[in-house]
Parts: sequence; structure tokens; C-alpha cells
Amino acid sequence: MLFDSLARGQTAEIRYEFRLFRETRGILSLLGDRMLLEEMVVYRAWYDEFDAGYILETSAGEVPCSSFEELQSRLAGAEVVFCTAPSADEGRLYIRVRATVIPRKLSPPFTLLEPFYPENHITDGWKERTIIGRMGDS
Repeated sequence: MLFDSLARGQTAEIRYEFRLFRETRGILSLLGDRMLLEEMVVYRAWYDEFDAGYILETSAGEVPCSSFEELQSRLAGAEVVFCTAPSADEGRLYIRVRATVIPRKLSPPFTLLEPFYPENHITDGWKERTIIGRMGDS
């Protein structure tokens, strides 16, 4: 769907949601793990007909991509930095990541109506990765 929307000349917004959790142990594990931090990284992508390539807009600026594969590889490299200090007596830290692609089918100012069209959003399921074990673990 991302490729199709870019081929039609639309702009797509790609959102990555990152959530950092600390695993709880003991009786508190019944309440679930504790979310420590939450971040969102937003990219915008479109096809530039004049340069015959894709443009990826990041927080650092616009990055030209010569092919759709290059665009995909840059999107797959999304990263975020969490600043937290692990302690030896607490559970493992892990991160959950979810991606959402929103093709911009409406022109401004009608983009305000897009939340009312959730069928246009493609949301990936949450993916979980352990990022650091308890102190002393590898």
C-alpha cells in the first residue's frame, strides 16, 4: 500500500511508536510490566517526479532515495535513544515497536478529517525485543 500511494503521487506518513518497559517480578507481575518511556518517530515520504526518486523527510531534513528499496531500508533503520540507567535488582528491560503507515489522500485543510477514516491506516502489530538484561546478564 505504501508503494501504491507513493506511485499515485500521494505523501505517506510513517509513524514508529517505541515503548520501553521494565519487567516486574513477584506478585506485582500480576499487574503487568511498567512502562518507563514512550517515543514516536515520524517520517514523511513522497515520490519526486522531477528527480525520478523518492524523498524521505526526517527530523534532520530531506533525504533523497534513488529507489523504493533504498527508501524501505532507510525506514527500517528507524531508531530512538532512551536514557535510563538499569539497576541490578530490577527486571529486564525490553522495547515494543509498532509501525503505522498513513497515506495522505486528502489535501489540506481536509487532512483534519483523516482520523475519521481509520481504514486508510495500516498498523503493524507490536514487536517486542529485549534490549538489556539484568546487570551481569548478557
